[in-house]
Amino acid sequence: MQVLYDAGCGLCAPFARFAMRRDRKRRLEFVPLDSTEGRALRKKLDIPAELDSVILIAEGRIVLRSTAILAILRSLGFPWSLAAALLLVPRVLRDALYDIVARHRSRWFGRCDIPSQRRSS
Repeated sequence: MQVLYDAGCGLCAPFARFAMRRDRKRRLEFVPLDSTEGRALRKKLDIPAELDSVILIAEGRIVLRSTAILAILRSLGFPWSLAAALLLVPRVLRDALYDIVARHRSRWFGRCDIPSQRRSS
């Protein structure tokens, strides 16, 4: 599974580092959105350039927003996989909360000026 993320985001980059450290089975490959590989993947899969949040590519499917975050957490194993129980909450409600955080993430969490980390599976 590939995870495209905004390496300059003060929320997305720490979440990616969190997931990298806990991905013991090496199921995830993290790719910054603005990297050469990230831009090529978005073009190949016809993902709009304006979409700058976490994107999960799993088994040829594009998973977005709250569902992507929960799928990433589920792949990390116990105890993080327990977050998958939130999939019982209707997606419209989960995504509404996700959108609020996404809209304010730069103001609330700032920007990261550190180099992005990439780890392949």
